[in-house]
Amino acid sequence: GATSITTVTIGGSIYALVVGYHGGGQILNIPDPYNITNASSISEGTQYPELLGATSITTATIGGSTYALVASRDDDGVQIINITDPYNPINASSITNGTSYPTLGGADSVTTATIGGSTYALVTAFDDDGVQIINI
Repeated sequence: GATSITTVTIGGSIYALVVGYHGGGQILNIPDPYNITNASSISEGTQYPELLGATSITTATIGGSTYALVASRDDDGVQIINITDPYNPINASSITNGTSYPTLGGADSVTTATIGGSTYALVTAFDDDGVQIINI
C-alpha cells in the first residue's frame, strides 16, 4: 500500500507524489480536490532500481529542475527522479548501500537541505542505525 506522499508545484500546477512499499508510485495532477488525474506512474525495475520498500518521498529543485527523492528500505537506497516534466519522469540517479554510501541499509526516511549553495539528501537508515548525507 501507499507509504508516503508529498506535494510539489511545477509550472503553476500542483502535483501529489505518492509511493508504495511494493515498489511503485504515481504523480497525480491535482488542479482541484475533485478533479485529480494521473500524470504518470513509476515502478521498480531496470529504469527505477531503488523503489522496492519505498517508505519516504520528498522533492528538491536544483538549477531549475525538480527532483523526487525516494528512500527505499528493501533496496537499501535512494532513487532520484527528474520530475521537471511530471508526465515524463526520468531516472536521474540510483544510490545504494555500499562502499561510497555505507549507511543506507534499510533506508527509511529522506529529506533535503541546501547548505552553502549545495543540495543534500539526508537519509535515515533503519538497519544501519544511522544517517547518510548525500550531495545531490
